[in-house]
Amino acid sequence: PCDILIPGARTGIITEDIAQKIVNRSRPKVVVPVSNAPYTEKGLQILQKNGIICFPDFIASAGAVIAAMIEFADAGGENEAMNLVKKAITKETEELVYETMQSTGSLKLIYNFAISKSKRRKLEILETLKTSEGSLNIDKLANEVIQRYTS
Repeated sequence: PCDILIPGARTGIITEDIAQKIVNRSRPKVVVPVSNAPYTEKGLQILQKNGIICFPDFIASAGAVIAAMIEFADAGGENEAMNLVKKAITKETEELVYETMQSTGSLKLIYNFAISKSKRRKLEILETLKTSEGSLNIDKLANEVIQRYTS
């Protein structure tokens, strides 16, 4: 048994069967994955149905993407990158928890709320960053990421 389960396994490993084992054996209050897309749809539903708060992988393991953006933009060294990653993940997690609680009154569906929010944000970013030729401006994207978390 545990309070927090931190799966670091391959994509789609938390299936219906595995989720039921997690519920029966580990009984965590929260799942915070460090792997990409660990939940299958049915696995996620079982965990949520049993009151387990399932954090989205794209928030919990976003550090590498943020660090790559910093490197791409040549915005500083390792210390600056680590500080920005810490700020970014903290800010995104705090905003997600707050907005989920404001909207639903519970953290049980934080994963679903995060998916919806990320889809909206992706569309906004894509529209903002398109060049006149219709392709994405990667330099601008990197600087937008850095600006979001340093201001």
